[in-house]
Amino acid sequence: MLDLTIVLPAQDNADSLAQLLPRVAETTARLGVAYEILIVEHAPDAATHTLVTDSPYAVRLLPAGQPGFGSALRTGFAAAAGAYIITLAADLSDDPTFIATLWQTRHQGEIVIGSRYMPGGSAQMSLVRWGAQPIAKRYLSLGVVAAGT
Repeated sequence: MLDLTIVLPAQDNADSLAQLLPRVAETTARLGVAYEILIVEHAPDAATHTLVTDSPYAVRLLPAGQPGFGSALRTGFAAAAGAYIITLAADLSDDPTFIATLWQTRHQGEIVIGSRYMPGGSAQMSLVRWGAQPIAKRYLSLGVVAAGT
């Protein structure tokens, strides 16, 4: 059994994935965990397909059943073989070295969420997304452990 599955919802992110995959592999190697990377796209493009086919890393490309982030997550979660699952943004907006922090805190709760709103964290986002954060925080505060990113 694998220790960790990393789910990367993506859409036309071949360029950023080419940078992200080696960084994820380096981080997981330092942790000494057996892992897989699942790139999930609704309509994978040729560049992403080639990247995955030629990759030296434990990576698979999965087609999401429907468009959208939620569908990509459901597809990745259903296919995950790891004992633990981490999601990262394929566009490099999440620092893959944070995998180590999440891995180290995995026994502190049933769900561990990296939060840009913890001390030391930061976020740059639209006003609409910023306004939705109090609702998300309230929902997630019901029994969830958070670690600053």
